[in-house]
Amino acid sequence: MNSFPHDTSAYTQGLSFVDGKLLESTGRKGFSMLKYVDIKSGQTLQSVALDSAYFGEGSVRVGNRIVVLTWQENVGLVFDAHSLKLLTTFPYQGSREGWGLSYDGAQLWRSDGTHRIWRMNADNYREEGYLEVYYQKRELDNINELEFVKDKLLANVYQTNKIVVISPQTGVVEAEIDLSALEPKHFFKNDFDRGNNVLNGIAYNPITGHLYVTGKKWPKLFEIKVEGL
Repeated sequence: MNSFPHDTSAYTQGLSFVDGKLLESTGRKGFSMLKYVDIKSGQTLQSVALDSAYFGEGSVRVGNRIVVLTWQENVGLVFDAHSLKLLTTFPYQGSREGWGLSYDGAQLWRSDGTHRIWRMNADNYREEGYLEVYYQKRELDNINELEFVKDKLLANVYQTNKIVVISPQTGVVEAEIDLSALEPKHFFKNDFDRGNNVLNGIAYNPITGHLYVTGKKWPKLFEIKVEGL
């Protein structure tokens, strides 16, 4: 439907639509940030850097707080949604890594790079079970960034340019959205960036029913409409 500029220094890990703007969390130690972004210009409106000890991952707003995951540091971070001040942290329990994060209005859902998506209490951040994801009767690993769209759970699959549509009741992948055509060609100049040139970031706009999608350090953010969602 549209394309907009995206910060090419942003190693996008989490993306969501909040009050007409984007909430984006980025990764890599020493570069990880949490920020609000103007959709049309791609400009940062407000931001905070994560401590350099942390590799930032997925994020989501829950009420007046924003929950941000770290990758292998076994800790989640909780920020004030308005000031972006760090309020508290919490430990991981059964799962040792943080990847993607979403909120269904009652529970938090967190991926860890395997085929499991953990259900977490939205008040105390304790794990309360998990969903196992299957595609064609096989475990689907590398589940990454997450986004609830109505009654479905959408997920990026790391190192692919596909989004899978998951039933949160059964864990079965019901559909794939192939966004390979959006991948920037011949944009990245070094081996590291070329190796991480993957789709990551899904934000749902409930007003229009459209999705905003991008990738790690991609130069553009895309607004798309998916039939059936």
